[in-house]
Amino acid sequence: MNRRHDGSRAGVGKMMMASIAGGLVAALIIFSINGLGAGLPVNGDLLSSGSQQVANASTVAAGPTNGALTSNLDFSSIVEQSNESVVLINTFAERGNYNQSPNTDDIFSYFFGQMPEQPQVPDSEQKQLHPLGAGSGFFYKDGGYILTNEHVVAGADRIEVTVQGYDEPFVAKVLGASPEHDLAVIKIDDKEKFKVLPIGDSSTITVGEWVVAIGNPLGFEHTVTVGVISAKEREVPISDERGQRQYRNLLQTDASINSGNSGGPLINLKGEVIGINTAKSANAQGIGFAIPTTVFVPLINYLEEGKTIPSAYIGVTVGNINETFVNELNLPSKKGAIVTSVLPGTPAFKAGIRQYDVILKVDGEEIADSKEAVNKIITLPVGEEVVITVWRDGAEHEFSVTIADKNEQPPINLQ
Repeated sequence: MNRRHDGSRAGVGKMMMASIAGGLVAALIIFSINGLGAGLPVNGDLLSSGSQQVANASTVAAGPTNGALTSNLDFSSIVEQSNESVVLINTFAERGNYNQSPNTDDIFSYFFGQMPEQPQVPDSEQKQLHPLGAGSGFFYKDGGYILTNEHVVAGADRIEVTVQGYDEPFVAKVLGASPEHDLAVIKIDDKEKFKVLPIGDSSTITVGEWVVAIGNPLGFEHTVTVGVISAKEREVPISDERGQRQYRNLLQTDASINSGNSGGPLINLKGEVIGINTAKSANAQGIGFAIPTTVFVPLINYLEEGKTIPSAYIGVTVGNINETFVNELNLPSKKGAIVTSVLPGTPAFKAGIRQYDVILKVDGEEIADSKEAVNKIITLPVGEEVVITVWRDGAEHEFSVTIADKNEQPPINLQ
């Protein structure tokens, strides 16, 4: 059937808690993204040969020049080329699973509030299904492959995908999902050829550049909003019934993002996807976040194959250096990251790193603060040996630490 239609160390411990409580504390247990995307083109190349490039930014729209906006800025060509690739995702669960659905838990309410109600839909076996919510996604690869957020499809017993130009929704299956990264790949098992979006390189975009968000906010399909990149490398901590997570390296934009936009593409002036719209604080206006391509592209192979994504891990938490630490530990400067805790049995502990050590370098590269220490280590492949230089007792010391996969570490009993 054709679905388509025409349309000193003793003194340090006492002041550690007070100092760290107001500062940045980060656990070096986050995933490794370096080398994970074997076989996937980067630097703005497309993920599949079937992807169609749109017009160059110089012919699509004129961006900001010397701080001033030109009068002929036009996003219509970008929207025209991209709209068919953006899909509406509706999820449903059987009545018994409805109350436990992650789609209605604290993470979703924290960002978006409640989703609009949808009618009950029975599946082919006549089981009563409750709607979980609605979100967005986009075709990134030939064969019906769709990228979206994990929280859009989490807990669903049935996933329906509405594609522009088709009368009936398609039923999709989840190939792989990662709650830690809020990413999922779903697939439509259909022989139709869908238009895919080209994937760009988010590392080349700068603060102030124009971007376009396309999605299905509040049930309004294929809504287009525009804005600029407000900031890069944002961190957003999330706590919910599934645990605590730290979303890192997010793009911040003032393009409007609302309930239902989640999982849709953030597009640059070349018509390339440079991010996946993920969140907007319910307590703010003009503050939206997107997962950049530098984060999700290396993970796509794992998601497509349903594999667990390796999570680089050495087993320490770190904080920033203040003037008190400089005096107590006789540090040469405030550069570096102080180790606030080391879990026994972990790679860092086995290597000899201890609490109150100050990480100065990772593989010979100087570390400015705790955030830089974390970001440096999470880019290292699991299994790689890294030399960590620390300051201890007035001198530098080097320790060789082997990066482990947190997913493979046994639980640690601290009692």
